Amino acid sequence: MKTIAILDGKYSAIWLFGLCLTGACSPQAPLRPIIYTSWGQLLSVSPDGRAGVACGRIRAEVKSPSWSPSGAMFAAEIGSHDGPSRLAILDDRCRIVRYLEDSTDFIRPTWSPDGLHIVALSYSLGRAVRRWDVNGGIPSTVQISGYEHEYAFPQGLSYGPSGARAVILSDRFERFLVVKAGPGAFEVVRVVARDFEYVAQAAWLDEHNIVFVGRREGDETELWMLDIDGDVTERIGIDGLWLRDYVALSPDRQSAIVCGVTDPQVQ
Repeated sequence: MKTIAILDGKYSAIWLFGLCLTGACSPQAPLRPIIYTSWGQLLSVSPDGRAGVACGRIRAEVKSPSWSPSGAMFAAEIGSHDGPSRLAILDDRCRIVRYLEDSTDFIRPTWSPDGLHIVALSYSLGRAVRRWDVNGGIPSTVQISGYEHEYAFPQGLSYGPSGARAVILSDRFERFLVVKAGPGAFEVVRVVARDFEYVAQAAWLDEHNIVFVGRREGDETELWMLDIDGDVTERIGIDGLWLRDYVALSPDRQSAIVCGVTDPQVQ
């Protein structure tokens, strides 16, 4: 594990770290700027640590930005701090392309790997998600079947590289549900990471392995790799850093961005 750069230390002990997962990361294939949100403001940071406001023209609170597979657009929640929000598609210059129909108060938009659809969550849907065509139109509700006793609603969703499978984060942040992802229905086929006290956002390394932030009882919150077919975990870890909820991978899946603190008392 190689730390490439500390990307942002604006809020004293809270940091974004760029990490090389495979040992093969090369400066000849540089990362493009990374977007993230802080206090509702959408910001960008380059891998060498230079930061700047990415979307200063948006006069609203922005949350959960998610790049399309092509990198040409991203989806995000846009709204006010105490009021409703909607999902929108923006181009890479932060111009709003369109708002998604019937998306009020939906959260955590995720792109399908083919870039044709966006899926988002709402606690009011229960065991279901909503799916939009990126070119417009009325969205559809996709039901999630199987293992209903394991959770009440999804807290997060991440597609595998082919789009045939996904992992869903359970409502109590305790486990992942492995899902067969059809166009009109999701079927839970396996539950993994049961031996963790806490798990959070996951990202796929390949068709069989995910990386995620998690904590076993009494341990620090660290970065882990999980074989979802064998339910075998491997600690990646970052010594001296307590990780927060977030992890994201570069398009080539060789580098990761994590958010962490050097002081576990920082909230």
